[in-house]
Order: sequence, then structure tokens, then C-alpha cells
Amino acid sequence: MIELAFLLAPTPRNNQEPDRSNPEERGLLAMVLLILSLTMLFMSGLVIHVWMKFSFAEVNKVWKPSHFKELITILSVSTATIFLSSITLHISYKKWKAHSRTESFLFSIITLVLGITFISLQVYSWTYLINFELYTGNKNLFSFLFYFLTGLHIFHLLLGILFQIKILVGHIHEPNYKTQLTRLKYQMVYWHFLDIIWILLFLGLYLI
Repeated sequence: MIELAFLLAPTPRNNQEPDRSNPEERGLLAMVLLILSLTMLFMSGLVIHVWMKFSFAEVNKVWKPSHFKELITILSVSTATIFLSSITLHISYKKWKAHSRTESFLFSIITLVLGITFISLQVYSWTYLINFELYTGNKNLFSFLFYFLTGLHIFHLLLGILFQIKILVGHIHEPNYKTQLTRLKYQMVYWHFLDIIWILLFLGLYLI
């Protein structure tokens, strides 16, 4: 899978021979392809969500389960959590760029904790709906799409968390400043992208 290969592959070191192409350019191309593919994937899910709501309006008199409204608080906290994690990751990148290794490491840890917290909140929201027997599609199409879209987002965030752990290890053991800076830059773009996707999902699932 392109996401897993990209996120877990070793970052090319600056002292390696370029071999006809620039590693920075290859990394940038991989990031652009990754974001484009994920954008199409998530936007397709939202389009299906909208289409199903209006296509099955007569069948599903109540599109959203009544219990979903009670999840708005936990989903709002989730949104604030992932937004804050984007800020701490950006600060970590800036601190590393300013050669402040210790502070960058600290903000990277905070980012990791916030990312894990976000996933925990999502799992809690799933558990909440399951307790009301809102399973995947046999009760309500909205429930199926909610599990699918949020689960897809969690999967890609888990990949980001794995790479965040790699970054933390790099803060301790990576002697090459530019190599670690490149890792942080790619991670920051990927994480910000997932942040934006979640906000769109949150608005789409709640408002539509």
C-alpha cells in the first residue's frame, strides 16, 4: 500500500548520491500522489453519504439515529484534539528547524499523545453507538457510513502515528539534521491533511 510504504520507508540521506534524481523531489512527488489519492477516497465517501441520504429519504425516514446527537460533544472534543495536534507538530517542526532538539522532541511527544487521544475518542464514539445496537448497515445506512468514514480516517492516522514514533526515535538517534527535518516536513503535511479531512468529515456527518 502506497501510504504504508511512503510513511515507513527510510528517508533518503543528504550524503547519498542523487543517482539522476533528487530524493527531495521524489519525496515531494510521493506526498502529492498520496494526498491526491486520499482526497479522492474521502471525498467519494462524503459524496456517497449525501447521495444515500437523499436517495433513500423515503426508506430512511430518520436518516441519523437519535442517539447520534448525543455524540456531538465527544466529536467536538475529537476535532479540537486533532486540531491542537497539528499545532504542536508544526511547533515541533519549527523548533527542529531552529536547531532546538529538546523542545522539538517535547512537542513531538505531545503530538503523539494527542493523536492517540483522538483515536481513543473515536473508539469511544463507536462503542457508544454499538451499545444502542447501531451496527454496520443492518439498522441504518448512516451508521454504516459513519463507521466506514471514521474508520478509514483512523487507519490513516494510525500510519501517521507510526511515522511519528519513527520521528521521535530520530530525535534521539538521527545525527543528520536535514534528514530529520525532511521527515518532520513530510509528517507535518500529512498530519495537517488528515486534520482538514477530519474537519470535513465532522461537518459532513453532523450537518448533512
